[in-house]
Amino acid sequence: MKNKNYDTSIEELSKMHLNLLPYSIPSLLSFNYLKEFYKYLANSDYEHIIEIKGEEGLCAFSVYSSNPSSLGRRLLLHTPLILSLFKIFLNGSYKNIISLMKQYIYNKKNNFPEIIYLMVKEEYRTYGYGKKLIFQNIEYARKNKNKFISVRCEENLIKFYSYFGFKLTQNGHQNILKLKI
Repeated sequence: MKNKNYDTSIEELSKMHLNLLPYSIPSLLSFNYLKEFYKYLANSDYEHIIEIKGEEGLCAFSVYSSNPSSLGRRLLLHTPLILSLFKIFLNGSYKNIISLMKQYIYNKKNNFPEIIYLMVKEEYRTYGYGKKLIFQNIEYARKNKNKFISVRCEENLIKFYSYFGFKLTQNGHQNILKLKI
């Protein structure tokens, strides 16, 4: 695997993602798609998985993408994305299709390296793991000579990212925050 900090099973990452973000595009596609999604990310030259483990296993993780604007295209070429969409259509899950369409329509391109996922299990949210992940992502960006790092988040998380110096650059359906490194 290309990710140096990665040693959790694809299954464990996928379960955590499904539990914490059940309405994200990969989750809506299926658990099997989530596993293919994380298998691709773990072997990608452009994505980096950072994880925090505790005594009971995975507590938190993040995914950093140095090339988020091409991620959709790369997933289309290297994962069973089309097949998963087709299965949803055949199963008559029109509610999921509508949700996926909305997310796709509002998904603006981003030309800056991006933290595409940052997840902390609910029972560990007061342990400072989110803060630790932010600092590890910033350090990874510095090592790779990136000048900026960005994140997309919901309204309730703007204050969290602002604490680390991220500035809101786009407000609306998707809030995009950027940090100069």
